[in-house]
Amino acid sequence: MDLRGDRHVCHYNQDNLPFEHNFYGINCKNESENKKLCLILNSTLTWLFIEVYGRVSLGSGAIRLVKNDLINLPIISPNNIDIEFKNFENILKRDILSVFEELGINPKIEIRKQEPQPKKDRYLLDKIIFDKIGLTEEERKEVYWAVCELVKQRIEKAKSLNG
Repeated sequence: MDLRGDRHVCHYNQDNLPFEHNFYGINCKNESENKKLCLILNSTLTWLFIEVYGRVSLGSGAIRLVKNDLINLPIISPNNIDIEFKNFENILKRDILSVFEELGINPKIEIRKQEPQPKKDRYLLDKIIFDKIGLTEEERKEVYWAVCELVKQRIEKAKSLNG
């Protein structure tokens, strides 16, 4: 999706539907890697990069990622990571909740005073990504806190401008 609020979802296009203005598509050169790519794009680390690289000030606190942004988005190559798609189909089928619900953070309380409690499937996916890049436990918390802080700041700024 090119517009996001407090949720980040990358859909797996198993039916090869056409890509349009609000729905961008990315395919690996090796088609067998597409499922892994989709999982990587649904990780919290990618969510952090979207918050950093995305375009803001769109009204209602939305953030947008267009084709040029996607080209520059840093991601782990699917052929460099071992993810069994069948173990993570649930995260691609269930409703993805707000970042705060996904990561177990209450946005009404100071974010860094909370211990992130990500949903189990998200935690397991993130663990593979975080392990691959060698993040410590403290650095993993920093990713969770940073994503929540950036989303909260973006949405609160939009509310303050709208009166």
